[in-house]
Amino acid sequence: MTARRKGSRRVRQARTLRSLTWRRYCSIRSRSRAAEVAGDGNASWKDRFEQAFNDPVSERQRKRVNRNSWQQLKYEKKRRSDLEASAWWRATKPGRKAVARVKSRQQRRGEPPAGAKTAATLTKRQAGISARTITVLTTLGYPPPESSEFEAVLTSLESALAASGTDRELLWCAFLAVAGRYPIEDDLLLLESDSQVYGPGHAINSLLATNARRGDAWSLYADIEFAHDVVVDVSQTARIDMHTGIQRVVRETVSRWIAHQDVKLALWDETAGAYRPSQPDELDRIVAYSPSEKVNKLSAPKTHNATILAPHRTTFILPEISTGLRRSLALSSVALWTPCTLSAFFYDFIAQGMPEALGEALRVALGNNNPALRASSRISAISETAAREVRGLSEAAPGFGLPTPEVKAQLLPAVPPPSSGHELPAKLAEFVSANDGPLIVSVSRIEPRKNQITLLRAAAALWAEGLEFKLLFIGWNSTKASAFNAEVKRLQEDGRTVDLISRADEDLLWGAYRTALFSVFISLAEGYGLPAAESLSVGTPVVLSNFGSMAEIGAGGGAQMVDPRNVREVINAMRQLLTDHERYTQLSTEAQCRDLGDWDDYARDSWAWLVDGQG
Repeated sequence: MTARRKGSRRVRQARTLRSLTWRRYCSIRSRSRAAEVAGDGNASWKDRFEQAFNDPVSERQRKRVNRNSWQQLKYEKKRRSDLEASAWWRATKPGRKAVARVKSRQQRRGEPPAGAKTAATLTKRQAGISARTITVLTTLGYPPPESSEFEAVLTSLESALAASGTDRELLWCAFLAVAGRYPIEDDLLLLESDSQVYGPGHAINSLLATNARRGDAWSLYADIEFAHDVVVDVSQTARIDMHTGIQRVVRETVSRWIAHQDVKLALWDETAGAYRPSQPDELDRIVAYSPSEKVNKLSAPKTHNATILAPHRTTFILPEISTGLRRSLALSSVALWTPCTLSAFFYDFIAQGMPEALGEALRVALGNNNPALRASSRISAISETAAREVRGLSEAAPGFGLPTPEVKAQLLPAVPPPSSGHELPAKLAEFVSANDGPLIVSVSRIEPRKNQITLLRAAAALWAEGLEFKLLFIGWNSTKASAFNAEVKRLQEDGRTVDLISRADEDLLWGAYRTALFSVFISLAEGYGLPAAESLSVGTPVVLSNFGSMAEIGAGGGAQMVDPRNVREVINAMRQLLTDHERYTQLSTEAQCRDLGDWDDYARDSWAWLVDGQG
């Protein structure tokens, strides 16, 4: 190792040590300051909060930028480096300097003094605490304060905590009201012991210190909206313009719940550390989503007048995967500290069972869903295979002091839209007319786990034998698709008819299913395998993996089962469907006779299980 590398490593180690030392100092200093202020029984609540807010440690922490992970920091540094190395950055340098000068002049002329800004922020935070605390006391049935003044409100909260004893729901709501964010269980355990050992006043003062250390966020100034209807978390699906497996399940199911049940949609805000109600464009992505080939620009949510959404003695459903750890821990605290019931969909444990198939960031993100799952009372698994997987986690729950979740397998349906009878979409029609051979389609996200490389190799072997056909992939191109892209390019250069459509609307997708001679879905691991079921639903046979949930789908007929890791089996199966008319007719007839359910029944049955515990 060179001296330079040794030196850089020592610098990194020194920086890490300084960072850890500073964090420890901040923690100890904040606790000691909270104890000092709480020990002054004559100090008003306003004075206590002001002292905590103006403490140097609190000021330093408020200025810190929130980072989700070191990977995120590295990613942002790389993006910044790439941007600064671009020609655009050099060309726009004069303009950036001019803008900076104008902003500087504007700030010197109209910006209020730093002390005035701090006082205004402090006043706004106090108003937010007062509004939220009044809402909590009123909703939970405790005596309301004599006035809306900061002193009277927190005095009423102190009295409620003293009278409630060990009311865990009040502790959860008190943290939300004063700190302005959802608590996790560690927060609540500290708050409970603080209140019981040192008294409610000391506990409230600790919450004020937590508020004072937080960076600026809309939730610090917002009131609380308690939801009595069933709350459904659609944080990811309502924000993104993607319509693959999980998003399709969420949109098809939740849109039907909204039409027939009393539902409140909730979206998690990572910066605020809280849920908020959905906005009109986010609601549209659930109930009126229409996939298109055009990329829709997503607008930033308007949170200046948002409220914190909190469930009140109802059911909280997580139909998607919570990829953020704090979001999962917040859901867990709702289930364990309030009278609410947490229910969830379960898709798969691929991140744990096949970690090599996923990138590190995605693998960690999928694992972050586990705290929400293990705190759930009821789980709806999308297949029997998925149910067996999640029962292992549920059986481990007592080892964490948690109740065992009830698990029920509810197989996903596959329902084709009515055939329009119109011409094929232009992009699909152009590809289909490329040569005289039949169309073979493969629908799934492009990633190693989906095993598209094996399909490409099998197709190459059949083309080499002289068979004519067209191979079309439909699916989002992931970050681990470089090998797939290289293979497709090589085959195209050899004159083979193969292509990828990354964005497809419903007409193109279902037009491809109906036009194809057969489809291929030879994934290495799936919670269900919706594209295979969709293919069978329109009577199109499928070459399908012979294990797990995919074997469940194929058991009803219409599928040529293969070992996806054996390229020779894949070649033989595709050759047979291309050349053996009798076998193809048999599978096609079986597929046309399949009853794969419908989304109305699935939505009704999943609601009955997750909300009412029936079924």
